[in-house]
Amino acid sequence: MTSPAIASDSSAVVGRARRDRLLKLGSWVLYAYPALLVASLYGTWFVAWLVLGAQPRPSLDDPKSIGLLVDVPYALTMGMLMLAPGALLIGVGRALFALVGLFERDAQGAPRKSATARVTRFSLFLLLWCAVLWLLRYDPWSVGNWFMD
Repeated sequence: MTSPAIASDSSAVVGRARRDRLLKLGSWVLYAYPALLVASLYGTWFVAWLVLGAQPRPSLDDPKSIGLLVDVPYALTMGMLMLAPGALLIGVGRALFALVGLFERDAQGAPRKSATARVTRFSLFLLLWCAVLWLLRYDPWSVGNWFMD
């Protein structure tokens, strides 16, 4: 039979492990946000293409008036676009805190995590945002123009 003290300690460990997994998942979603944003934008455009039967044209095929099948991804993409500045700021803050963590030491004086992994993650985060901003600025196939008209 397990004593109540041991049972409460094990539930605290399980709760902490669950919280750590959720924080790690949240970090990865935050880091992948730019790719998710572009995927939702191009996904909306592709769904509109399937519904229309032809490539959507800017200023002619308004995404708000194509139909219900396009309205759902359109609303999701608009929500993601509205959250993008906040996601960028939170992601940069999170990445900077991870870089500050380079100077953390454990009880024996060794670094807590690999500096290479943290710098690589931070660099990939910035590179991904730069690539997304470049893609939205370059706008192949006028997808951004079609979406925002």
